[in-house]
Amino acid sequence: MDVHVEKVWVKTPERIYHTKLNDEKLNTELFDTIQSLDYMNGTKGLAPLQAEVTKLVDMSKSPWNKLKFHVDKLARIAVVDHNNQNENTAYRSTMQVWHDKWCETLETISMWVAKYDSTKGHYAKMHDHFPALYTFCYYLEDPDEPLVDAPELIVGTKPIAVEVGKLYLFRGDVDHGVAPKKFDGKRYVIAGSVNNT
Repeated sequence: MDVHVEKVWVKTPERIYHTKLNDEKLNTELFDTIQSLDYMNGTKGLAPLQAEVTKLVDMSKSPWNKLKFHVDKLARIAVVDHNNQNENTAYRSTMQVWHDKWCETLETISMWVAKYDSTKGHYAKMHDHFPALYTFCYYLEDPDEPLVDAPELIVGTKPIAVEVGKLYLFRGDVDHGVAPKKFDGKRYVIAGSVNNT
């Protein structure tokens, strides 16, 4: 196969979807569960996380399946919205076959937990989740040790002051990271990838 690549520059704004889950019971379940997980120091797999991270969690079990439900729902909203931004393709979202093939098959394919502790100099270098279609982050804190002045999530070039209990989702090929910063408390992020299955 004789393959040629041509570079073209396309300037499009990046869309970051977010929603507050407002589910204290789920947050408590998640926090209690992540306290019993095994954490590894340093880099997790291919992601340059300089933090304490877990292996992939079992999303068929509670409470991970509850969070997965919310991630999948937000991803399906995002893919329709993303499609509808282009007037030349907006018609697709009115077709059931498109929904069945590209919307209903979107599913969280991986999920893990990272714990950031500023006293250990934790951060995440800029990275992406390519070839996943979407990346998500969900933030928790220790109720006995509230976060103060936590570092921002950087998506592309935009710093985002994240909120505890808020779910963020953006395209999987977009660079994101967390700069080193001194803060009080520990930040827990449940992150992962979403793709068509």
